[in-house]
Amino acid sequence: MSGSFIDSYLTQLRDRSAEDFIKINYLLRHLNLDETIKGRYSILFLCQIYERYSSGRLDIELFQNEILYLEGLISTSETKKPTQFKDPPLRGLWHKHYYSGTIKCIATNALNSFRKYGVPFLKNQINKEKLISITDINSIVEDITTNNPNRRRENSQATGDWIVFARVNGENYYLCLADHPENGREDDNRIMNGIEGCFHQFPFIKKELGL
Repeated sequence: MSGSFIDSYLTQLRDRSAEDFIKINYLLRHLNLDETIKGRYSILFLCQIYERYSSGRLDIELFQNEILYLEGLISTSETKKPTQFKDPPLRGLWHKHYYSGTIKCIATNALNSFRKYGVPFLKNQINKEKLISITDINSIVEDITTNNPNRRRENSQATGDWIVFARVNGENYYLCLADHPENGREDDNRIMNGIEGCFHQFPFIKKELGL
């Protein structure tokens, strides 16, 4: 049934905008969505992928890796493990971080990794009782902006925006993308309002999860 929703949407899109139709089909092929999660992603999910990719807020390869990880097709992910929502209105649904590569995402990971690791180069120099010179500035900046976030990704602790999905009978149903929330319940309500329309495409999700 879900496939017919997507097919109908693409047909309408082709009639409305040939350019957008071509671009979305390019993304479908490049991400292999119909090979990995055919019939299990919403129209909203597809549209948000297209919008974020078009505006430079989605790295196709990194995003695809998260889908492959969630589907059990690869064993590693650079971002945090999927987490189930415990509180209303999203209780029962899940989210998985994906690294978008935006300035906000880069800055957030740099700050989080600085809090965890500090500046290893600087600590090493101090431990060796070496004076810090102007020539060390590049190494200090590199530690904060590049090396620390890399350490975080290597430990599968990178943060990012969210893939929101449902798990029903052992399968993932991909509902939407969401910016990393900053306002708690207010953002949860906004996400829930956005995915309400997905339940027309996947009516059993609402029933199974009691949403």
